[in-house]
Amino acid sequence: MAEDLSRTRSLGIQLAYEAMKIIVERGGQAPARDVIAEAGKRVPLNDWARSIYEKTGYVRWRSILHFHTIGLTKAGYLIKKKGVWYVTPEGEAALKLTPLEMFNSGVEAYRQWRDENPKTITDSVGVAKSGIDTGETEDLAQSESDQ
Repeated sequence: MAEDLSRTRSLGIQLAYEAMKIIVERGGQAPARDVIAEAGKRVPLNDWARSIYEKTGYVRWRSILHFHTIGLTKAGYLIKKKGVWYVTPEGEAALKLTPLEMFNSGVEAYRQWRDENPKTITDSVGVAKSGIDTGETEDLAQSESDQ
């Protein structure tokens, strides 16, 4: 990719873009498990990508794919419903962008959504405190530090 991206970010962008293409090829919708399996076949995966996260037991590339589709859903490019993924007309249009451009537009949409939907937490006596970010929400634009 043109920019200096972490291997996590680079892999995530490739996987998410390929997943979108797979769904379009299948008529605009497909079971998530099929999309994920096919994306894993189409995108070259090295030992690092195929490794298992020790703490969760999840396969790294699958987790990276799921994480990198968050922005696509917030941008309105991808809908996930009851185990089926759908590409919207906006998502089809986004596939005309480069993978990085599509990802960046998803990051921007995620940030806008996050800013418009601040977390609400409850204090120890059950009183809601609006607008407080507890720090639990990961910033989509921040790379994992496992390079």
